[in-house]
Amino acid sequence: MAGKRNNGIELLRIVAMIMIVSHHILYHGGILENVIPFTGTYKAAWLLDIATACAVDIYGLISGYVGYETKHGIKRILRLYLQVIFYTLTATVLFWIIRPELVDWIVIRNAVFPFAYRTYWYYTAYFCLSFIMPFLDELTAALDRRKNRQLLLALFVVTSVLTTVFGRDFAYTDRGYTFLWLAILYLAGAYIKKYDGEKKGERRHLAGYLLCTVFTWLTKMGVEQVIYSVEHTYRKFSLLMEYISPFIVISAVCLVVAFKEMKCGDRLRKMASFWAPTSFDVYLLHDEPLVRDTFIIGAFAVWLAWNPALMVLAVIGTAVGIFLIGSLAGRLRILIFRLLRVERFCEWVEERTAVLFQRM
Repeated sequence: MAGKRNNGIELLRIVAMIMIVSHHILYHGGILENVIPFTGTYKAAWLLDIATACAVDIYGLISGYVGYETKHGIKRILRLYLQVIFYTLTATVLFWIIRPELVDWIVIRNAVFPFAYRTYWYYTAYFCLSFIMPFLDELTAALDRRKNRQLLLALFVVTSVLTTVFGRDFAYTDRGYTFLWLAILYLAGAYIKKYDGEKKGERRHLAGYLLCTVFTWLTKMGVEQVIYSVEHTYRKFSLLMEYISPFIVISAVCLVVAFKEMKCGDRLRKMASFWAPTSFDVYLLHDEPLVRDTFIIGAFAVWLAWNPALMVLAVIGTAVGIFLIGSLAGRLRILIFRLLRVERFCEWVEERTAVLFQRM
């Protein structure tokens, strides 16, 4: 696999990003906030949300799977930074022209330094992770299989199992919204890559994902119903749905292993090679704060008047539409970067930085 992309993993990038967009439509779009508890629409909306909740963990695992034994350097960090500010600055300029009342110095500051002000929480966490990826690779390579498993199991128990059992984030993972959690997922993804040659069974892992999803959903519905029966009031139960929840983590691992073993035909390979490289652009476009606040926040609550099946189809269909728009925007961004020779600029910065470090 060295120097060669796994088509199944690239296809999973696409699937996971559509899942993330669906998750955002449900949350930011106002569906989960306004749905009436215990109705059919409520059950369908939360089933879809639980089914997509593992997508962020999937991206964390993929970062380790793809990043293990590859070159890490300033070029990659700078290239991603320029990719991020391409969207933040473009959105800021356009909104300054169209709706200047929404743009102030804080918005501009956040657009220029997105890593420092959590303009995108995932990018901030990944930015920090980027500086220690080489050391995580060395750790994974140095440990044998038994030691790697013991390390991952210890991290899983402390940061996922025990924090979920006690309902307290004593490991300070911020429920998965930190660079620490991404580092743990990176190690897990690197482990999967290190032992990539061992086939585990695609169908078995897809079944594992489905079982975790159904179990989490049934538990949520059951606990909430019991609470309502006892207290005669509705209280949301979401403990098992956090990014650090054992069942969400296992779901993500199952999908990564299943997709890495997937045999892709020519059509799937072509689709993966075309759409996967711009999947992160989809996230950067639709979750840019000005874009999100204007076009997504509360925009989809009207779908609650529809029947559950139609609502679910609308969420998924809209997520696919947003993915296509964001991916095409990514194609435009790639073209602009080529015209501006951004890749050469990043290489030049990396070369100059290497010379500077050699003199130190």
